[in-house]
Amino acid sequence: MKSYCCQKELKWFHEANGDRPGGLRIGDKHRIFNILLNNIHFDDWAPMLEGSSGFPMHSAKGAEMGGFTFAEEPLYMRQLQQIVDAV
Repeated sequence: MKSYCCQKELKWFHEANGDRPGGLRIGDKHRIFNILLNNIHFDDWAPMLEGSSGFPMHSAKGAEMGGFTFAEEPLYMRQLQQIVDAV
């Protein structure tokens, strides 16, 4: 996660919700939805995303980076449905 804006938003959400009732987790689920536009290994995620799962929105297979899944691709709807179900 190299985007300054994404880092700032993640930090704000983490600080604003870390001590509130409900906090950053609901049961065993993390309240932060990490949408993976590229296949970035979890070791490279920001520390504040620890314990979250990522929702892939990329076409990578194995360890390759892959590219963003476009709406015209059949994979797109399957990936999007996982996010919808989690919400």
